[in-house]
Amino acid sequence: MALKIGILQADDVLPQLATQYGEYPVMFQQLLQAANVRNDISLEFVTYAVNAGIYPSEIDEVDAYILTGSKSSVYEDALWITQLAEFVRVLHSRKKKLVGICFGHQMVAHALGGKTSLADAGWGLGVGC
Repeated sequence: MALKIGILQADDVLPQLATQYGEYPVMFQQLLQAANVRNDISLEFVTYAVNAGIYPSEIDEVDAYILTGSKSSVYEDALWITQLAEFVRVLHSRKKKLVGICFGHQMVAHALGGKTSLADAGWGLGVGC
């Protein structure tokens, strides 16, 4: 079985961290390849830098999408964010598979009519072990 995954890149990793950890698409590729322990699924990845306005030419050119995190907020008035919200609505209307991570899941909620806002505690960042 083959699965082609489109990674919707919503941010760039800070250069001082990218050298050690890589960019978001590489992180997701490594994670999904590692989870594919039996190698019974052939995984192929395509990255779309949505934060730079780059989208697939055809929505069906991949089987599923992953929307990455971002230090931006989904309710910011930035052109790339409003374009991304519209793309998420199109994905939803076409019943395309989509997984959102952090900013990505907030964008899905925001684009589909949910309420998103700054937390009372302000912007935060967690550190994994």
